[in-house]
Amino acid sequence: MSKRQEIARDVHTRLIAAEVCIDEALAATSDLNSFLPRARQAAMLAVEAGHEVMEEVAEACNQLLKSRAAMVRAHRKLSTLAEELSLPPSMFGGAYGKPSAAAAPFIGHRQAA
Repeated sequence: MSKRQEIARDVHTRLIAAEVCIDEALAATSDLNSFLPRARQAAMLAVEAGHEVMEEVAEACNQLLKSRAAMVRAHRKLSTLAEELSLPPSMFGGAYGKPSAAAAPFIGHRQAA
């Protein structure tokens, strides 16, 4: 394995780790926000109780989604760079493989107008 391939592998490992962390944070934050109304009901508190907290947690989810989108863009740019450097495709694939082009609209990729 060349030095560039070793570095690409290390970048890939860290990229995937960052993507997984963002997904985990998004899932945990979403779970928290979905639990807050149930907690309020179980505690028999007025509907106003904790509403601002839910708004803040929802904002945190929104920021995590923006972070996730930035990581997806970074991943694409790294893939392009790897291609330009003629690195083997296995050095820059995703953790679970890439979606097919047919699935792109379903997973939120923008289509050309």
